[in-house]
Amino acid sequence: MLRRHARAIKATGAFLLSSGGVWVCYQVHTTMSIINDILHTNILDYGQKKVEYIYWKDLLHQSYLSSLRDDRDVTGNETMLETNVLLRWWIAAQKALAWRLLHVVTAGNKYEKQRAITSLANLKNLSDWDYQMLAQACDAQTAVGLARSEGSDMSFFLKPPKFFKKALQGKELKEKVVDMLQAMENIHHHSCLENFLSTYEHSHEDSPGMSLSPLLEDELVGKALETLAHHCLLDNNAADLLNVGALPVLMELVHYFEGNSKVLSEIFSIMSCLSAVPGALKAFHTSGWIGALAKWSRHSDASIALPCVKALANLDEDSLDSTFYPHRVFPLHPPFRSNGDHKADVIFVHGLLGTIYVTWRQRDSFKLDSPIVDTPPAPSFWSSLFMNMGWNGSSKVEDTKSETPETSHLKAQQYSNQLLNLTKEDYELLGSDFEYVLADLPTSALRSKQEPYSLFGVKGLTEELSKVGPYSRCWARDWLPNDCPNVRVLGINYTTTLSQWFPKCPNQNMKAKMADRSIEYMQMLHKVGVGTRPIIWVTHSMGGLLVKHMLISAYESENKDLHNIFRNTKAIVFFSCPHLGSEVADLKMTTEKLFWPSLEVQELRYRSAALVDLHLRFLQLLEVSRMSILSFAETKATSVTAMRLPVNFVQPHSADPGVGEFFEIPLDHIDICKPVGRHSFLYRKVIELINQVLIGQ
Repeated sequence: MLRRHARAIKATGAFLLSSGGVWVCYQVHTTMSIINDILHTNILDYGQKKVEYIYWKDLLHQSYLSSLRDDRDVTGNETMLETNVLLRWWIAAQKALAWRLLHVVTAGNKYEKQRAITSLANLKNLSDWDYQMLAQACDAQTAVGLARSEGSDMSFFLKPPKFFKKALQGKELKEKVVDMLQAMENIHHHSCLENFLSTYEHSHEDSPGMSLSPLLEDELVGKALETLAHHCLLDNNAADLLNVGALPVLMELVHYFEGNSKVLSEIFSIMSCLSAVPGALKAFHTSGWIGALAKWSRHSDASIALPCVKALANLDEDSLDSTFYPHRVFPLHPPFRSNGDHKADVIFVHGLLGTIYVTWRQRDSFKLDSPIVDTPPAPSFWSSLFMNMGWNGSSKVEDTKSETPETSHLKAQQYSNQLLNLTKEDYELLGSDFEYVLADLPTSALRSKQEPYSLFGVKGLTEELSKVGPYSRCWARDWLPNDCPNVRVLGINYTTTLSQWFPKCPNQNMKAKMADRSIEYMQMLHKVGVGTRPIIWVTHSMGGLLVKHMLISAYESENKDLHNIFRNTKAIVFFSCPHLGSEVADLKMTTEKLFWPSLEVQELRYRSAALVDLHLRFLQLLEVSRMSILSFAETKATSVTAMRLPVNFVQPHSADPGVGEFFEIPLDHIDICKPVGRHSFLYRKVIELINQVLIGQ
């Protein structure tokens, strides 16, 4: 029977099998359709690495490639393809080199690390993506090395993380800063903090529920930061400030006060203090402060840049010239890493009420006698020259008192540029005996050789005017390294007061005599390597007395390293130094009780026994060691107080040490150390003295 129906059974089986296959295929197809509707199938390909294209954003090379394409379209030249391949190969080689250099930084010795970081900083053709990848791969020390390398791109540094949900504004920032002060007061009581917090609380009690204006809010924050900066210098307070979480708040303050140089200066002063805390580098790196310090260390304002330069130097332990700078000593030059092979140390010491940023700036009164005015088309040379000096046949002269140092300096630059652009015919009109008279000329000179008070001929004029640059906030930093190469420039920054009624700090040591200060500063200078190479001191007013104290202490010291500070001193520049004191400091008994002068002022009394003895001992030192002495004296009175009372702080007979070259300059006590420009007689004499020391070595 089965045999009889075998064909039917086979046909039925084949039909069922094929039907089942069709059904299975249909189910699979339906299932895949459902999956496709839910999930993209290309997600299964993500495990396979595909080629990623990073679009190059270098505008220079984009322009270059574009010009090659245009050239091919016009001329039919097919060499563009080969050039493109070579260019892409070069880009790839740059990237590979960057990563190779980064490997050397992590695995090499100290010398190899510095060379690798310098080379890495000089790579300029990386994309933003490459910079960010390298920044993420850099450790803290590498980041500091890049920050202290000249020409390094700011893209090498990661942006600071967002510590707060939104950017803090004036009122919120004020509260954060006050909270920091309160936290520091709870940790370590101090009168400065207590006074500020008490004043702050009283101001809010007097006007409860009322908010301060934005201007007052900013002023309050500035005062709080000033108090905090002072507090950081005491004991171990800087470490405590790090522990209370100051770095994120200070970063927000930098963003908010980006255009306020005074507040920024206080913030970065705090950062320079925090950089002295052992182990602070990691906190600086993770909070994004390395990149911020790198950016602001390039600023033109010395009060902003110098604390940043100092902070980075203190954090940089891998540098060949690794130096830790105490809180009173600031590196003015070089601002970046160097091999440490300097020929000499030039040290600037300011006087009473001075600072590095105020004492050594270019003179603010850098103005033309009258403003430069527009001239008619194609005038003659002489008429153009007279018109550019403000003379147009009338007696009217515009008022320039409202000008800033920068704007008046710009006008002088414009005038100088016009002189540099004279034609050959104009040169001939000037004559071969043309002389360019220097600025800040002396009215009297003693013990001096024949001085050049002018530049002869157009060549000298051209060379001098070509040096004219932007207004300098610190000529010791901006000018001197260019005219005296391969020197290290340092500055001592300290605080002083006129009266004990208003001390900087209620807890300030009232026994800080000049002799005690000088020993403290001498030890700080010794820590940064002063005494190992020739030394040139540049001083103003009381700063000269401090240096004399230092040299006497160094000469008498049994410590060989300290004694070398005296032995290696080759020259001293005195700007209005009161060697015999100041008659202004001689107060009558009733006036003295009312004024209550500070100890610094009391020590400056005219012909006091201490000053006379100091000067006699200094003259004895000069018999032991040959030092070049250059002195300048003021001859104009200084306008003081709102009533602009004329006061002669240091008379010429007190400013004359009796040795070395001596010049009387028609300037006041404030401006005597502020050259009008690089063509100033003051500046040229200082440069001449320094270069003589360098040549002698």
